[in-house]
Amino acid sequence: MRYCARSPLRIDFVGMTDYRPACVEFGGSIVNATINKYIYAGAQWRSDQRLVLHAQDQDARRVEIETPEALSPKGELGLAQAILRRFQLPQGLEMTTYSEMPSGAGLGSSSTIATCIIALLNAMTGS
Repeated sequence: MRYCARSPLRIDFVGMTDYRPACVEFGGSIVNATINKYIYAGAQWRSDQRLVLHAQDQDARRVEIETPEALSPKGELGLAQAILRRFQLPQGLEMTTYSEMPSGAGLGSSSTIATCIIALLNAMTGS
């Protein structure tokens, strides 16, 4: 069975006031809204312990990890590896992610991919 999730990207209407020194000197506030652009994640369980991560939007990067114990947040696709590590998966999986917008576009792609992967893994593990 293949599981799928998607999360919307976001824009800031009052940006950068949540960063130092502006937030310390003037107080910080920010207003976000989601937009009609998404990050997608899909995965399916494997019959072994191997984890295969494929980021279609990151120059089609593919990472293969022998066991869940070998997951490293400092490795390639480190954010995905860090999240997978926290879930203590019972078996291996194959996961693909894709973003409709490029990373670094200022649309919160890092936090969005994190929420998308977490939602996906929650569905897969029943947590």
